[in-house]
Amino acid sequence: MNRDCTLGFLMGIGAGIAVGVLFAPKSGAATRNFLSEQVETKTNEVRRQASDALATATAAVERGRTEFAKTTEGVKNAVEAGTRAYRETVVA
Repeated sequence: MNRDCTLGFLMGIGAGIAVGVLFAPKSGAATRNFLSEQVETKTNEVRRQASDALATATAAVERGRTEFAKTTEGVKNAVEAGTRAYRETVVA
C-alpha cells in the first residue's frame, strides 16, 4: 500500500511538471528570473518578520526583567517591614 502511494505521488509530480512545461506562459529564463525574484522577496519578508519577532521578544523579556526586579524589591521591603514589626513587638 505504501509503495503504491509513493509511486502515485511520484507519477503525479511528473505529470505536473510535464503539464507545467507544456503550458508555461513564459520562457525558462523568464520563469527562472521570476521565481528568483519571488524567492528573494519572500526571503527578505521572512527576515524582516523574524527581526520584528526578535525585537518584540527582546522587549517582552526586558519588561519581564523589570517587573521581576520591582516585585523582588517589593517582597524584600515587605519582609524587612515584617521583620521590624516583629522585633518591635517582641522587644517592646
